[in-house]
Amino acid sequence: PILLAATIAVSGNQPADSAAAEGVSNRLLAADAAQALLGAGEDPGDHAMAHMVATAPEMGLFPDDVTDMVVTNIVETASTGATNVYIQQRLDGIEVFGAIANVTIDSSGAIVSTASRFFPGLRRSAPDTTPVSSILVASVAASRALGLVPSEPFESIGPAIGIEQRRQVSDGGISRNDIPVRLVMQPTDTGLRLAWELTIEEIESDNWWQIRVDADSGIELSRNNLVASDTYEVYDAPTEAPSFGPRTTVANPADPTASPFGWFDTNGVEIGRASCRERV
Repeated sequence: PILLAATIAVSGNQPADSAAAEGVSNRLLAADAAQALLGAGEDPGDHAMAHMVATAPEMGLFPDDVTDMVVTNIVETASTGATNVYIQQRLDGIEVFGAIANVTIDSSGAIVSTASRFFPGLRRSAPDTTPVSSILVASVAASRALGLVPSEPFESIGPAIGIEQRRQVSDGGISRNDIPVRLVMQPTDTGLRLAWELTIEEIESDNWWQIRVDADSGIELSRNNLVASDTYEVYDAPTEAPSFGPRTTVANPADPTASPFGWFDTNGVEIGRASCRERV
């Protein structure tokens, strides 16, 4: 994937929904600058990030929320000429889990849509970036949360890399491979929490977990399964209409021949950090 990092300077700490004249002026200037750069052949990633800064107030974001971003992927669609830019929000160089924006740019260079899951008010709830618990403690906590019983002790492999302290932990007898570990910021109802994220591919099942445990307490904060499993509430055949019967739940209905990558993917190509693939 393309990794285009940028730290964009913006002034002020006022809330992004402020209607102050200075804020309006800054937004207009940023938008004009972005369009001028595009006309000069600006990179789509730079254009998309400038757009995020210019439109932050309309998205309910504070200036600090759009000062640390990284472009994770740029995907061009041949049939329409559109370019989709995927942007990851960070805090002090650490990714905010799930905080992704997708900016779509048409063939003329105009931005036609923006979908953002950026976390608002990062600095208001920013935790310390130094973890209290070690990755070995986090590994035990994660295995316990998943109901897995290690058959051997976890061991740290290699030095920590970067601000996210990326490294691997031995499989502990619960994972098919050594376990990648890194620090992330986990959004919660009460703000951000610093968390260890571990990726565990279970030996005895098809589950391939990404689990995040609090870097202080070791409590599980969230998890997601990288193995696709699609369920839908539908009026399944032979039910022709709501008047003929209730909705039913169907699981993984995609025909493996007609739709080998499921209903929401056409080629299995990785987009951003998520890969839309199924084990069939």
